[in-house]
Amino acid sequence: MKTVVLTGHKKQEIGLWGEKHPAFPYLKTAYQRKIVQAIEEGAEWFLCSGGQGLELYSARWLAELRKEYRHIKLAMLLPFFDQEKNWKEDAQELYHEVLAQADYVDYISKREYVQPWQLAQKNKYLIEKSEGLITFFNGVERTYPWYYIMEAKKKQEKEAYKLWVMEPEELQGLVDDLNQGW
Repeated sequence: MKTVVLTGHKKQEIGLWGEKHPAFPYLKTAYQRKIVQAIEEGAEWFLCSGGQGLELYSARWLAELRKEYRHIKLAMLLPFFDQEKNWKEDAQELYHEVLAQADYVDYISKREYVQPWQLAQKNKYLIEKSEGLITFFNGVERTYPWYYIMEAKKKQEKEAYKLWVMEPEELQGLVDDLNQGW
């Protein structure tokens, strides 16, 4: 396994409106642990489409791990031109910060947003180009990570594909473990 997709919920799907949210450090720890597991299993490239929320944050958290794992790379495969143009300023800043740290940036659709099929095309494309997926999923259908998971499961039916799907129970277990000494 050489290539893994990083994704997760949009901030509005789970009420994660910023880094001051109490769950934020636990999500960071959980993602970084999964990323390290993927690296230990041979992952070298991590793919991200730059979606707001946990997807962008996971790419930032990956960049932090590069201090220790210098060989890992980040590819930002964006769904279409100017996806961030209507975002709030803080989200645009994070987006451009992550893009600046990427080893490779390209657009899946070589135009601006036209219709929702571009998002479905993005999910399918990233899963096709990878051997694994890391995501947090709260179990609600038709949310951002759910579509990735469905594409990944289709691919699993045909070939080996690794899924690291963190669920709320796992995150709660991490919170409990990390706070045991308090």
